[in-house]
Amino acid sequence: MSDEPTASTPSIIPAVAALHPSSDSRSRTWIEVLDRWSEWAGERINPILVKEARQALKSHHFITTFMLLLIGAWAWSLLAILIGFSEITYNGGGSNLLLGYLWILFVPLMLIVPFSAFRSLAAEREDGTFELMAITALNARMIVTGKLASAVLQILLYSSALAPGISFTYLLRGVDVPTIAFVFTYTVILSILLAIAGLLLATLSRARHWQVLLSIVLIAGLFFAIFVWGGFVSQLVYVQFRLLGLNVEDEWAIHTAFLTGAVSFGVLMIQAAASRITFDSDNRSTRQRVTVVVQFAMWVGWMGYGFWAMKSTDMLYAMQIIACMYGVFIGGWLIGESPSLSPRVRRELPRSVFGRILFTLFNPGSGTGYLYIAATLSAVTMICVGLHLAGQARGAAGGQGFGTFALLILGYGLGYLGIARLVWLRLRKSWRVPGELTWLILTLFAIMGIAFPLTIGILVDGSNNLSYSPIQASNWVWTLERAASRDLLASEPSVPLIVLAAAAAVAIANIAASTKEVAIVLESE
Repeated sequence: MSDEPTASTPSIIPAVAALHPSSDSRSRTWIEVLDRWSEWAGERINPILVKEARQALKSHHFITTFMLLLIGAWAWSLLAILIGFSEITYNGGGSNLLLGYLWILFVPLMLIVPFSAFRSLAAEREDGTFELMAITALNARMIVTGKLASAVLQILLYSSALAPGISFTYLLRGVDVPTIAFVFTYTVILSILLAIAGLLLATLSRARHWQVLLSIVLIAGLFFAIFVWGGFVSQLVYVQFRLLGLNVEDEWAIHTAFLTGAVSFGVLMIQAAASRITFDSDNRSTRQRVTVVVQFAMWVGWMGYGFWAMKSTDMLYAMQIIACMYGVFIGGWLIGESPSLSPRVRRELPRSVFGRILFTLFNPGSGTGYLYIAATLSAVTMICVGLHLAGQARGAAGGQGFGTFALLILGYGLGYLGIARLVWLRLRKSWRVPGELTWLILTLFAIMGIAFPLTIGILVDGSNNLSYSPIQASNWVWTLERAASRDLLASEPSVPLIVLAAAAAVAIANIAASTKEVAIVLESE
């Protein structure tokens, strides 16, 4: 039999090669897959991110900041080891070295990056280049998130430069891994939130002189945040998180509550920044109102969990006070909104009767904004009162007059908010006033509500003999303090009636002034 290959032999070789591919063919296959995936991802990356990343990473201020960060970390490493050599050798000096690294990292993460994000968006609006981006296929949210993504990229680069040194501090003893992970992770999260706040602040005004003032305010706020967070981290590193007296369940509850709150506020600020730069007749409010409702639900859930676990009425007081303060803060912006919507946006609103009933309060407008805040705060108040009654049945201590306190703070919040809205509507009929004026009006009436009754009381009784009386009904600070310390309904029954009756009258007047917005008829195509 001949050893020469037959004619059919060459056809067998490719089949065998296909069953046993070589390493070169496998590498070429993976390279092709990676190339196709990179091309697919590149087509879908936010173009603002590409533009901002190229500008930021090639800029002199980024290169200078990055080099100073490395030099500072290197200098601190040598200095800390030389000064504390004996402590590192015998007692462990990881905590001191970690704090130095963190304070060095605070400067780029909590000062340079947020201010750069602020100037990036503010410069687009000042130089007129923002209009060029606005006429493209990019919407307002893509512009804001693209700027934010560039800031996050810089945060990751700065953090990665010091991450090896921060990790090395564990080997020197004196600090544990959970503490290192906690402070490093939350510093990055706080930096991202400050960058979002900088973007939001850049959208507040287009005028150059206002931008200068906002820059000063932002820098002062960033320095304040650095020193507050740095002080907290310093205490935490030396005390160690495990020595705070919390069990594992409480620690995880606190971490989860903080993270969910950080995410919700980040989303809300992104939505607010996008709404500030979109066109005037766009739906600027619905997404933000949905996010605020989610925030209230999370707040009630976490505080209710704390109250049920601790059986302390102080949790309910904190829940009600902070919820009302936050609701009035948000309401100060909502009552100055314009209800005008473009026909395209109107066609996207719910058309069914059930949808209109359920989602009318989420539509933009001053009247729907007031009713939205009134409904949300009323729901929170009912939940707080219900938890209080259930807690009393379980033997929770204190809080005899909590129901009166909860209704009073709700009445004050909705009353002053409603008065500010009515005054703003009256002014808008005669002058062209901006929606932000509602905040100034609200602040003035809240101050006058304290100053006027105090002045009358001093004139009648004298400053030395000034005592609480129904004249102080509009003084929300003094009235709420007395309601929290005693049962005001038993000692001064006329005060809660006056406050709640006035709040109800103001609410009815606002409802009457909001009928056109609430009963809006959706346009058909």
